[in-house]
Amino acid sequence: MKWIKFTALATLFLAVFVASIGANVLIHEASHYAVAEAYSFNPQMNFAATGMSTSTLYSADSNIAYITYYSDSTEITPEDSVIAVAGPLANLAIGSFALLFYFSPKRSKVAKMLLMLVIVTSFVSFGINILPFEPSDGYYVWHALV
Repeated sequence: MKWIKFTALATLFLAVFVASIGANVLIHEASHYAVAEAYSFNPQMNFAATGMSTSTLYSADSNIAYITYYSDSTEITPEDSVIAVAGPLANLAIGSFALLFYFSPKRSKVAKMLLMLVIVTSFVSFGINILPFEPSDGYYVWHALV
C-alpha cells in the first residue's frame, strides 16, 4: 500500500513539475507577446519543432516557445528592453502568487510541497532569464540600464 501511495505522489509531483515549467514558459512568452502587441510591433508566437531531445530543454537556446516581432531599429531600443523584461516579471509574478498560497492557512503537507515546486520553478526561471548574457532577456534589460 505504501508503494502505491509513493507512486501516486511521485506521479503527481512529476505532473506538477512539468505543468509548472510549461505554464512558466507559456505565460513568460505571452507576456512578451502582449507588450510587443501594445507597441504595435506585430509579434508572432513560435513553438519548437518536433524532434527536440531532453538535453535541448535545458539549453539557453532551446526555443521551446518564443516570439518574434518587427522593429524599425537594428539597435536595442527602450521598447525592446520593456518587451524583454515582461517575460521574467511574469515568472516573478507566478512565483509570488504561489508564495501567497503557500503561506495561507490550512494547507496540507502535499499541497505545500507542490506549491513549493511551482515557487522554485518560477523563481529559477526568473533568475535564468534575467541573466545579462545573450540570448537571455536580461541581456536586453541590462543593455538599456547601462
